[in-house]
Amino acid sequence: MSSDVTMQADFSTFINPESITGIISNIDLQWGDFLQPHNEDELLIRKDIPVDKSCFKHSMLVSVAAETQALKHTHDEPTFRLLIDGKATFNGVEYQAGDWLLVPRNYSYNMVTHVGFKALVEFGVQYGSPEVSEVIPL
Repeated sequence: MSSDVTMQADFSTFINPESITGIISNIDLQWGDFLQPHNEDELLIRKDIPVDKSCFKHSMLVSVAAETQALKHTHDEPTFRLLIDGKATFNGVEYQAGDWLLVPRNYSYNMVTHVGFKALVEFGVQYGSPEVSEVIPL
């Protein structure tokens, strides 16, 4: 028999993407490895992604090939990424499947991947970058 438990997130602690000045990620918050194997008695594990996502209007799935880089660029709005598969390095920090990162508006960053990755990427109403962001082989 299952028991229904109603819980409510404490949204007052969620990160406002419009007010950050640097990249924030689960690594910074010591969120842990969400995709690690479950213990025998753990049938379900849930974790809040503590980001106020009300400014995000557009979601897309992005796949980036191995041995690829996106040169330094910015976006006119915050962007949110949740890596679903693979690994990538953003501004020198490596992220892997299960990691998420929030990039502030107009924050300069680059991306490099040796193995490739797939991610859910969320934007406001735009996507892409104001200047041409070159995505080139390593």
